[in-house]
Amino acid sequence: MRFSSVFKALKNIRFRTPSPFSADGEIFAKERIEKHYTIKALESRGVEYAYVRPTAWHGVAPTGDTRTGHITVDFVNKDGQHVTTQHVYRTDADYN
Repeated sequence: MRFSSVFKALKNIRFRTPSPFSADGEIFAKERIEKHYTIKALESRGVEYAYVRPTAWHGVAPTGDTRTGHITVDFVNKDGQHVTTQHVYRTDADYN
């Protein structure tokens, strides 16, 4: 019998109000949060929910750095207990 790993996505991503994002902005932010969830292996830490803090993309890097900014996200487990707060970046390159 052959086993394959199954990726369990986040059950819910919520934006704390007031959300600074347009509808399209929320879609992009959700895509980035799901990617971050994978990159940081948050499933292994029991994370099931993400709550985006009510700030727009911020923290653009100073001259000479290539980071394009981040949003701050609180990740919680199935019981609603806080697991970690992390910066989610706009691009994959920002994680290097």
